[in-house]
Amino acid sequence: METDDIEAMDTVDDTQPTTPPLMHITLKTGDDGEPVLLSYTPLHSPFCQQISMQEYKEQATSYTQQSVKELKASQEYKRHVERCHSCGVVWYDGHVTQGCKECGGYAMTRECPICRGVCGKRWRRTVDMSHSMADAHWEGECGHKEAAAKLKQLLHIHSITDAMEDLQT
Repeated sequence: METDDIEAMDTVDDTQPTTPPLMHITLKTGDDGEPVLLSYTPLHSPFCQQISMQEYKEQATSYTQQSVKELKASQEYKRHVERCHSCGVVWYDGHVTQGCKECGGYAMTRECPICRGVCGKRWRRTVDMSHSMADAHWEGECGHKEAAAKLKQLLHIHSITDAMEDLQT
């Protein structure tokens, strides 16, 4: 009895790169002269396919972006990031320390500071700015037209005053 090891390959085409063997087959010749299968071992998982380097990079980038998005949405990440660097309380859990400048008296949201909540709008803490400046920073818009107009006027007067001071120095 003869035993032959055979590696089954895709048909070879000179215009295509050669692919690696797909399986390893061990045959023996039986008493009647016919081949008899002794073993069959796939060399590549039937659930995988060979892809180009470009496809790999695209999949890796997509997977990484998705993983980062999921991480940033997780409660553990938010608890780690959304906290006061000055006093250590976790804003994400709704905690603040009164008198702490970085906390600013509120956790992650607060009523509109322009009209003191009359408009009903909520402002959201800008965590990065609060951390970098060690002072509470908020983002939002006032829904009270008169209060917003007064603030714009005050900011305009303030910027003119600053500009005039700069000219004097």
